[in-house]
Amino acid sequence: MKSYKYRIYPTKKQEQKLNETLITCRLLYNNALSERISVYKENKKSLTYFDQCKSLTKNKNEYQKNCNNYLPIGFFLPY
Repeated sequence: MKSYKYRIYPTKKQEQKLNETLITCRLLYNNALSERISVYKENKKSLTYFDQCKSLTKNKNEYQKNCNNYLPIGFFLPY
């Protein structure tokens, strides 16, 4: 199996946008994980993917609304 590595050279503006997007992804993931853990500790029930999507949609800030196109489709699906 072959694999390829590509080096990218973003401009300062692109680098800033990439950093903002990665920070947003990290915060969303950590908040989602924290929510799942707290709901399980309180109710001893797992939070479903669809329930969590509803709550995340309600709590988006302006940047998250703008960068939504960059997030992978299965970003919060459990493995």
